Amino acid sequence: MPRRKDKLSRRERERLRHRDEILQAARDIVAKKGLEGLTIEEIARKAEFAVGSIYRYFASKEDLLDVLLVDLARPFLEEVEALVAEERPFDETLSHYLEAFATETTAGLPALQLLHALPPGPPEATAASRQGVRETIRRLVEDVRALVAQGQAQGVLAEEDPNLVAVTLVGMCNAFARRAAYGVETDLQAATRIIRRAFLHGFAEPGVSPEAP
Repeated sequence: MPRRKDKLSRRERERLRHRDEILQAARDIVAKKGLEGLTIEEIARKAEFAVGSIYRYFASKEDLLDVLLVDLARPFLEEVEALVAEERPFDETLSHYLEAFATETTAGLPALQLLHALPPGPPEATAASRQGVRETIRRLVEDVRALVAQGQAQGVLAEEDPNLVAVTLVGMCNAFARRAAYGVETDLQAATRIIRRAFLHGFAEPGVSPEAP
């Protein structure tokens, strides 16, 4: 578990501050110029660092991208983890999950565009640099699995494999996120209504009539 910032030494706090400044510069560049404009040289110029200094904080551009994507995904992941802890009625939980998905997808489109522009299978030499993204996706599916298990325990969802049901929900959302990331006009609020209806009716416990959205 990461140490709290107030427990870090001055040197460690300074290192974190410089790292955050570099990440902010990368965010700004992606938002304005897209992935094509994101180079180590441009990041260094924007953050007012020497090019060589960037490599003191990130091993490569791929490593920086991995950390940046994880950082941008954190608000959504934290919202989902809060939902798991609250254990609300499942139809309410699903609505809050989809609301958070629509909000964070809209706010994070530059990051999504960046993610979908990356090669699907990184070369062996850079595989380690994608570890953060893989871990974030794993945590998201694990959290959604916990939400599905709550729905099953409440008698709302059928007793299907909760891991597969979780992957289905994440995948349904990802289909619309990818569409938006590729620049196709997408009404995410309408998309969440479709997902909610399809998910609740498709995975409803036999004999249970889910409420209409």
